[in-house]
Amino acid sequence: MPENLTKLAKRVNSHYAIKPYSMQLIQFGGIKTVWKLYDRNGLYCLKRLRHEPKKCLFSIEAQKYMFEKGANVPGIVKNVYGKYFTEYKGQTFVLYNWLEGRHFKLKKRKDLKLLVKGLAGFHLSSAGYHAGLETLISTKLGRWPHQYSSMCDRLIRWKETAQNKASKKLSQIYLEHVDSFIGLAERAIYLLKASEYMKWVQEVEKRKTLCHQDYGESNALLTEQGIIVLDLDGVTYDLPVRDLRKIISKVMVNRKEWHEGVLKKILGWYEAVNPLTTEQRKVLLIDLLFPHEFHNTAKNPFHKGKEISAKKLALASALDHQKVVLLENLLIKQPLLE
Repeated sequence: MPENLTKLAKRVNSHYAIKPYSMQLIQFGGIKTVWKLYDRNGLYCLKRLRHEPKKCLFSIEAQKYMFEKGANVPGIVKNVYGKYFTEYKGQTFVLYNWLEGRHFKLKKRKDLKLLVKGLAGFHLSSAGYHAGLETLISTKLGRWPHQYSSMCDRLIRWKETAQNKASKKLSQIYLEHVDSFIGLAERAIYLLKASEYMKWVQEVEKRKTLCHQDYGESNALLTEQGIIVLDLDGVTYDLPVRDLRKIISKVMVNRKEWHEGVLKKILGWYEAVNPLTTEQRKVLLIDLLFPHEFHNTAKNPFHKGKEISAKKLALASALDHQKVVLLENLLIKQPLLE
């Protein structure tokens, strides 16, 4: 472990009652850092979060709330001052009980089923979380139409960037397909505004349920106690199907094809725990219809300045084209599940 990080972990640990005999650096990249602490009374996870305390308090309090309800999340250890986080030199640290288990693999059917059911349970357990008055609230409720429009505008702006580099294969692929995806984005915006999206938003605003935002095979653990959801740092108030859309999209990307049977299986597993209405499923289908994969892949070279292969953009384009007929048919054929 780098000496400076060793000293940092020891100084932060002095705010806790435990006296670990060993510390192991598990993750380090930028601000976010994770240590495994070996104590005679057990194992612990010390984590440095990305943001200052005021911004982190929303997720910390949410995790505390869910754990106390018996939800499938790790417990947080109080420091010697009775707080659930420690501030050191403007940075935020949280100590968790270390959980032994294994991570999941989306490509394995049994693992995928467990992951989806774990996500549904997480959404149900989050209901009723009211952030404190001093907490900086994180919410995406009601913002999908604006987000869709912003992403559509980016696709239009990036055309000029691609045209300036028209000799590159990457730009040629972008220019070949972007107009159809701008049209698809506009179609999704129209469908979303015509759906019961805002009605559902109003219901969630009252019910107070959380969206994980980064749920997947690396942020869930299969333990003796069942599925434990990890890394709640980015939780926000939003519709639960935002997490579900991301899982479905990842599965289809891994398969390199969209498959109606797989989509229905995932939805069936989710709804066995947390049922959706016909109109709520429609909102999910609209979110799946939007060209997220093409936009997010193109974002790296045209917005962030990061190099990607032309092949990667071509695959994203092919997948987003392939899903259109399937999803449009499902939108017409509602309901999805028998």
